[in-house]
Amino acid sequence: MNNTLIKAASPATAVSPLHTLTPDDLRKLQDASLKVAIQKDYKNPFDHEDQARTLKLPNGDVRYIIDFRLLDYSELDIPNQVRVDQIDEDDCKHRIVPSIEQEGLDHPIFAEESVNLGKFDVVHGHNRAWSLNHLGMLIPTFILSRVQSATGGIASPLSDLLSRVQPNQVMVNRQYTMDDAHLTIKEAFKTDPTFHGKNPSRKIPPRHAAKGVFDWDDLMDFIFKPTGFFLHKSSRTKIRNLFIKGFGGNKIIETKSDKSITEFLENNKWDTGITTKSKKRKKTIDHFDTKLKSIIIITDSNGENISTKFGAILKAYALDSEWRKSLIKYQIDKINICARIYKPSTNLPDLDKERREMLATVRAWNTVLQRYRVPLRVSSLKMPKQLEDGQDRDHEWEISA
Repeated sequence: MNNTLIKAASPATAVSPLHTLTPDDLRKLQDASLKVAIQKDYKNPFDHEDQARTLKLPNGDVRYIIDFRLLDYSELDIPNQVRVDQIDEDDCKHRIVPSIEQEGLDHPIFAEESVNLGKFDVVHGHNRAWSLNHLGMLIPTFILSRVQSATGGIASPLSDLLSRVQPNQVMVNRQYTMDDAHLTIKEAFKTDPTFHGKNPSRKIPPRHAAKGVFDWDDLMDFIFKPTGFFLHKSSRTKIRNLFIKGFGGNKIIETKSDKSITEFLENNKWDTGITTKSKKRKKTIDHFDTKLKSIIIITDSNGENISTKFGAILKAYALDSEWRKSLIKYQIDKINICARIYKPSTNLPDLDKERREMLATVRAWNTVLQRYRVPLRVSSLKMPKQLEDGQDRDHEWEISA
């Protein structure tokens, strides 16, 4: 267990191109990498059933550990998490971060070389990586080979997918949702619709079939049985119905971080509200865009967030004479709103419905401003694309006075 705040990365191990290495060569690299990590007080992943599932698949395919490195978070790519929502920041802040602070980190994350030069795709440990970065620490990382076939050579892409899914155990890691299951099955069908030859029709298998015929339970067992998720028949039926209807199963685009919000504001040529000195964003009543002569509200659909922001504006107008003078000084007479949907549906029609509800709320608040004779009017509502769906897009509405 290692709880040292790591200041500098270890040098990379020089290795030959992987396609020239034999299994014996890869095992030697693995032994050397494990030795370095264990000397630094990290645990052997082969001694932990959950961690070992990334390295050893039930069909005999394997990944080898070829290096141990300390990486900066900027060196990691997070494209391959088989969930609709890539990072669960709430779980990180309330469970993983405190655990690392109190007990240190037992297991380095797993990553492999990315197609982006100098980057590494996270295979397992996305939330641990985010948590370590949140604490200002480098990321202890086992660099893995591609999945190797039990018979030699690179294994099928489906084995790669399974090596990312099956380490996530019930009540140990962040829990899989039905949307996550739907997404995983979609990816599996794209990767290998025969499921290593078990589904020769390449079609959605029947819910139930005669003994020896690949059915939906066989598919669910093939992907999820090692995880302990989705064992109940009713859950499997619901997932199959979602899959057949094509309902949801889209990955959610990260839009809630300060970085994402700042990029969205910059792309729309709105003031970001980031102060030069503190590098923090101004609170709503101080977030003036003097070029647009506007107050910028940044909000989401969670609870009363938008009402709280409008309430702060009403309170400042009613009680703060200096703030009213600032409106006159900078000729502020508009409100522009940047809003996202909190925990959005992965089904685009439902997400668009949630956006229309946000639009209705904004228009209602515009009416309140008029009724109480506040000399501000909502000018524009802009909402970012939130799904990896070709039909989703950024939205903008001009709000009439």
